[in-house]
Amino acid sequence: MANLKKRLAGAVLLTVLSMVSICLLLPNSRVSTHLQNITLGTTIDNYSGLWSWHEDESSGEEDVGGGIRLVVFGDSWVDDTVEENQEAKGKSWPEVMCEEINCTSRLTFAATQPSSEWPSLPPTGVKTSNTIHAWAVENTRFLPHEDTDYTLPDLSTQIQAYLSLPPPIQAPKETIFVLSFGFWDIYDFARLDFAMAMNVTDRSIDEIFTQLDILYNHFDTNLYPAEVNATTRPKFKVIIPRLFDPTLTPGWKTHRPPPLSPSSVAEQQKNAVYLTERWNQMMENTMGSWINSLSDPEFNSTPEPAPEEEVIPLQPSEPFQPPNVNINIPSSPSEDQPRTDVRHTPRTPPSLPNPNPNPNSKTALFRTRLSAAPLSTTLLPQKDIFYHPLPTYVLSAILTHALQSAGIIDGSGLGSDTSSTTSSFLSVNLPCVREVQEGEDVDGMVDVNGMLVCREQGLFLWWDAFRLGGVANGVLGREVGERVRMGRGVRLEWEGGRGRGKGS
Repeated sequence: MANLKKRLAGAVLLTVLSMVSICLLLPNSRVSTHLQNITLGTTIDNYSGLWSWHEDESSGEEDVGGGIRLVVFGDSWVDDTVEENQEAKGKSWPEVMCEEINCTSRLTFAATQPSSEWPSLPPTGVKTSNTIHAWAVENTRFLPHEDTDYTLPDLSTQIQAYLSLPPPIQAPKETIFVLSFGFWDIYDFARLDFAMAMNVTDRSIDEIFTQLDILYNHFDTNLYPAEVNATTRPKFKVIIPRLFDPTLTPGWKTHRPPPLSPSSVAEQQKNAVYLTERWNQMMENTMGSWINSLSDPEFNSTPEPAPEEEVIPLQPSEPFQPPNVNINIPSSPSEDQPRTDVRHTPRTPPSLPNPNPNPNSKTALFRTRLSAAPLSTTLLPQKDIFYHPLPTYVLSAILTHALQSAGIIDGSGLGSDTSSTTSSFLSVNLPCVREVQEGEDVDGMVDVNGMLVCREQGLFLWWDAFRLGGVANGVLGREVGERVRMGRGVRLEWEGGRGRGKGS
């Protein structure tokens, strides 16, 4: 009997040790959590679902389809990643917009520099094209050698990650894309020679619409292929926010490294303001021709392999030229002349004859099929862009706070309404996540990589040095959601809708 008790005690001890070992060795996952509950003797009401594996949809798992799907590409302004001790950050504006239009699924490919990398590394973010950025840095004078081994995915990489996903069993009833790029491009282009900065800004806009062509062809041929004699096709909808001036963020003053000679803080700030406006104007001017054009198979999601790596047709820059100088483009640049503003050759609109002499090329075959097929079989999805004036709300909040702090009301009444969200912020200059201020009570504040998180996040316009807080994102998300719900895209404005002017 004594031996039996010893054996039973030994079996129980081995069982307990085995369960403890499993809990310690397994990674932090849903399974290990359940096993920990079992080991600790807590409730196991959901024990039947212990091994039902699950992945968040944004990690690549496709659902069965139906409803409205939102696909987000971009930078820190639309990334919904929540880092440790930053749960109070709130939702991104695409998350709020998704709720407003009753999305059934959401895929996010946006990325953000981990907060732990600062201050050991300078602030950075997702660029439109890492190739364009690397070329510009390597061919700009007075810049030290930099590591161009990028860790954040650019637009092309994010889109290819989306296209590599397995198709849903049933296509969503509607798919809406979000593209948020340009902020970190302009932030960094501001330190380049001015002629170089203009060139790569223009080239980045070209790259955005090149990648939109890839998305459109995937939408047309794979996601929603045309049916014979179809009279309607789903509309290809893209949300693009107007670019916000990076010099107005708290991080431009507190986090930006000091410029190297011969550049200066004033020159870089002036460059950024000019390049932001140039970006927005070029985006608005290019949207029109793109919306009214067909999509060329040269930009299909499965392009034919190129024999060698593409070379960006730009030239190394000459000495710095300030924004207020009119740059005359000479026929052949010399050492004493400003660098020619060489732009990437504009893509030939698909509706024009293709100069490609190869009769077997994708484009030639597409045009042959397009001209020979009946109209009912060549109906293409209509394009539309929802161009939202994101800076309007942020600038209004900053201006309202300044007027109310000074006790001033302007001629339009701005500064008098104390009940609006634009006037509810305690600070529009300091972010919620920041260094300790002199005389500040830090009791109860959470530390995040040497920075402290404020207690009342809703009182700050900015979450950190370069990202908006939850209140501002909530307002923007609801505004964009209403715009999409009402169909107030660029196409409606052209067709005489209620919206007047871009971004109205």
